[in-house]
Amino acid sequence: MQPGILVRSTIYPEKGIGLVLGNEEFFDQVYVHVFFEKTRERLTLPLADLSPLHDPLAKMEAGSFSTASRFQLRWLVEQILAENSGEGLLAAGGFKIIPLPHQLLAVSFVLDQFKPRVLIADEVGLGKTIEAALIYEELKARGMVKRVLVVAPSGLCLQWREEMKTKFGEDFIIYDRSTVHSLKQLHGEMTNVWTLADRVITSLDFIKPKKITADLDERAARARRWHNEQVFAAAAAAWFDMVIFDEAHKLTKDMTGEETARYKAGHALVQAAPIVLLLTATPHQGDQHKFRNLLRLIDPYLFSGEGRITAEDVKKVTVRNNKRAVVDFHGNRLFKQRVATVCLIHRDEVADQVELDLYRAVTDYVTTFYELARQQNNFTMMFLLLIYQRMVSSSSPAILKSLSARLAALEELRRRAADQEPESEREEPDWDDLQELTAEEQLAELTRASAAPRAGIVIVPAALAAEIAALKKCLALAERATAGRNDIKFTRLLEIINELRIQENNPRLKFIIFTEFRETQAYLEERLTSLGYRTALINGAMSTTERIAQVERFRREADFLISTDAGGEGINLQFCHILINYDLPWNPMRLEQRIGRIDRIGQEHDVKVINLQLADTVENRVREVIENKLDTIRREFCAGEDKLADILGVLQDEFDFEKVYIEALLKQGRKAANLDALSWQIFERAREIVEEERLALPISNLAPEYVLASQRDLEKRAKRVQRLVEQYLQVYGASLHPYKLREGVYYFQDPRSGRRLHNVIFQQKYALANEGAELLSFQHPYMVELLAHLEDALREDTSAKLLVRERKFSGEKGFLFIYRLTLTNYLDPTVYYLVPCFVSFAGDTGRVNGRISRYFRDWEQLICTDLVTGEIPYNLKEAWQLARKAVQQEAEVLFFQAKERLEKRLRDEEEKFEKYYKDREAAIEKIAVDNIRAAKKKELEEDRKTRRQEWLRRRQLVPSLSLEQVAYVEFA
Repeated sequence: MQPGILVRSTIYPEKGIGLVLGNEEFFDQVYVHVFFEKTRERLTLPLADLSPLHDPLAKMEAGSFSTASRFQLRWLVEQILAENSGEGLLAAGGFKIIPLPHQLLAVSFVLDQFKPRVLIADEVGLGKTIEAALIYEELKARGMVKRVLVVAPSGLCLQWREEMKTKFGEDFIIYDRSTVHSLKQLHGEMTNVWTLADRVITSLDFIKPKKITADLDERAARARRWHNEQVFAAAAAAWFDMVIFDEAHKLTKDMTGEETARYKAGHALVQAAPIVLLLTATPHQGDQHKFRNLLRLIDPYLFSGEGRITAEDVKKVTVRNNKRAVVDFHGNRLFKQRVATVCLIHRDEVADQVELDLYRAVTDYVTTFYELARQQNNFTMMFLLLIYQRMVSSSSPAILKSLSARLAALEELRRRAADQEPESEREEPDWDDLQELTAEEQLAELTRASAAPRAGIVIVPAALAAEIAALKKCLALAERATAGRNDIKFTRLLEIINELRIQENNPRLKFIIFTEFRETQAYLEERLTSLGYRTALINGAMSTTERIAQVERFRREADFLISTDAGGEGINLQFCHILINYDLPWNPMRLEQRIGRIDRIGQEHDVKVINLQLADTVENRVREVIENKLDTIRREFCAGEDKLADILGVLQDEFDFEKVYIEALLKQGRKAANLDALSWQIFERAREIVEEERLALPISNLAPEYVLASQRDLEKRAKRVQRLVEQYLQVYGASLHPYKLREGVYYFQDPRSGRRLHNVIFQQKYALANEGAELLSFQHPYMVELLAHLEDALREDTSAKLLVRERKFSGEKGFLFIYRLTLTNYLDPTVYYLVPCFVSFAGDTGRVNGRISRYFRDWEQLICTDLVTGEIPYNLKEAWQLARKAVQQEAEVLFFQAKERLEKRLRDEEEKFEKYYKDREAAIEKIAVDNIRAAKKKELEEDRKTRRQEWLRRRQLVPSLSLEQVAYVEFA
């Protein structure tokens, strides 16, 4: 059997087509060496096990012809396989969402990287989750990713899981403490449970290592060691193909350069994963050192030195889009304007005396006992008191219920102390974990944690009695305030509702009302329903299904959706454009997250936000001072609402606004000077962030031609899928049927399996109007199986006689040769090109017809049937020689273009690595100990040698050219 012949194995049919490399004879039996491209294996098999595939030229000469429909279907399959190996987008059109131009730009940017490790720094609200998911799907479609880990803040883990399921059909499992323990019980303590699932979501604060200090008791130290081994280290050792970090700015080192636990988690995971995405709207944070540390997680070689970070280098690894600049495929802006107003509510000393007395009493209670808790390092109590202070500004029913629960807990504690009952100790909640939670979630966690004293907390009877007395005073006022109906805040809410309905001339205008607390939510529901309004509720206690049902109720019939922060996470409400904040969280990022529920892609109206604020409070003074400075930033630096949201995320990490509020409460006598000084610090820091970021973090270029090209690419691939299904059904005697009253929706019966497919769509634009429809794309399991079947079933359909109906070429006759150019370096994915060549004849003379050859590159509009003719009057061998020469010339151009692209990428990589090695060498020379310095030098040189070997192997791009199909063609 001659080398170069294509064969199929009867024993291993699943390995596909093999290429004969050579053969040998042993013990009177011939064995053949075969390379199977599908599995990339080289096997030696008995000659009797192999059956050769017929050469297209031999079949043509023997007069063995396929039908036109089978020949054309084979050609279409080859064309699709070649396109799927190329540089275009494969997966973006395969889901029931319509990806936007800036999202496709992010996908293309990642695909263009030599190593896909990228920072996605789009502004808030641009769909970084969707971008990351599209990148994952694209890499998965190319066989580059199987196992992926998403690391997100704990409050976003559920949202990630829901979005991946509903929008991409991907089932992810959330790994938390209970998941890990359950899997350990099921699979054994020695099992690395992080290897058991291919799609995992976990929270950064769960996966980060825990610090083990000398003051821990043995039980706590053992628990932390177990966590560090079975969670932190095991996750890194699970070797995920891809890691995605959401809110990645949390990974940075602290101000001294010390690695935080979060940074250690990020560093360990990115070291182990070849593909990394960091998602954050605030990567720079106005701090070069923090920004450099974040960039080093992406590319430690490019950002190895300590010099100034340049925008040019940042641009090599970063995608950043401006929220108000992005457009849809028609060039329309995606986001409307946002109008935010503050409704300042002044309470009367007479009419609202009980409410004012309640606020003052709760403030006195909080400030008195916060100081005591701080002296005892009782962080649980400190955090709880912060919540009480926010509650009293929210509503009287909210503070009444929580203080009642606190009083009951203290009286039980006093009873136990009097009876000398032993107390079970509790572990202090993690401060970072608590800050990730909403007020509703914080309250639930702190209530559980405060049920038993913590080790080191001394119960002082006098202090306990004093707190009980203070609570009783507050509760008496809260009961009086709740019993009355003269609530000026609620009255003002009703006035705003009526004013806006008149203003917009819409008596059914819908409103979203946000509050931090479920008791305030219940209070608002009771008051509004008593006035005849219809309401819907969502809060953190509801399941995802319950929340979705409430959103649908709001969409269909309710006037108001009353939501807590925990309930609003992951819920998109673009069909409503008015949001009222009944109370205001101290962390301004929480406020931004609320607004983000409606100020997002798909909103058709300008967004109106009304913030209710009590005028006679310390909190209002703090908010005024901070927001006045932020308004100055907005004016002086043209920083819109979206940029301010980004800035606030950084300022919250550095200044901790909740502590700013409590310090203002504690120092009310001298608050003005302190607050003014702090406000100037905030202003200066915000200015630094804006100026530094503009220099170091450039906006990506979303060119109009890219927008048009992306749209054409998506539409072309959708048409290819439909064309393949139609031609497949035609070859097998079936048809694709459209529904009469539903545009773009089809049904058919698969002729091989008999399976009926209903409600099928091929284009994403029909997905919104047909929620139950099934989108067929090349990633759909049905299409994946169909392509694999056709590639095998049509392997022998290599020759035909075709009559092509194309008037501009009428009368032309000749041979069509379809070649496949294969390019591989045996490391990166193999790339295929199809090169058609038409040799036309005038008399007995043949010539390559470039115009007709180009025509055959796109078969979308090709109409051909079987040609009924006798002997072919022209010389096939002569035509083949002409075609082969022309195709070799064209293939050579394609080869050198591909090689040039590869060389450029390798040169960029080499320059980056050489800079890194020079920086490392300089650092190693400073090591004082001779043997350590020598060892480090040797280690560095070995690493450099390994890299150079890899570059040499990657440069060896090997071409091969094979004739796939031949047809005799006549044009009519």
